Amino acid sequence: MDNRPDTTNNPYWASKASIVDVTSSCKIEPAGRLVRLCAGVFDFLILYAIYILFFGPFGRVLVHILVPGTAVYLVINFRLLRDHGQTVGKYIFKTRIVRSDGTPANIWRILFRRYFLMFIILLIIFIGLVFIIGFVNRDFVIEFIRGYFYCMVLIDILPFFRSSRKCLHDIIADTIVVKVSKRSLDKRSAIRGE
Repeated sequence: MDNRPDTTNNPYWASKASIVDVTSSCKIEPAGRLVRLCAGVFDFLILYAIYILFFGPFGRVLVHILVPGTAVYLVINFRLLRDHGQTVGKYIFKTRIVRSDGTPANIWRILFRRYFLMFIILLIIFIGLVFIIGFVNRDFVIEFIRGYFYCMVLIDILPFFRSSRKCLHDIIADTIVVKVSKRSLDKRSAIRGE
């Protein structure tokens, strides 16, 4: 004989429903560190080539140079980023940007959360530090500006050595760089209706 009370009409009694963990059917394989480094260096060389092309080999890379050069770089990569979540370097080294759950990352997430938001955060920190250092030692400001960008690149990539292999910009944008498989590109094309 069951001694449990009748729970069909009692709204305060716990449900008898079973709970099953929901798992993603998509297996995510993060891109290797060396492959990702090579793709990043390749993209940097393209960006550097754009600066040299537009501003000469000895031109100083200042804000008025960075903005148009970066815009040209994004125009070159826009279609690959939109259609496949790749830059030219990621295309050559067969990696792509996806959301952390394996779903495709749309162009706005990639451009604004991954690139633009990271740039704004670094710029705010930069302006604040230059302002503080300017009060303390004006001669040191130029040396600080040179070293700042190298330090920020290191701070951005250091989390990459954790097991998740995410850089700081990946954490901010909730993205990850994964190996490309033919199946993943076909799935993205199907989602876009191509």
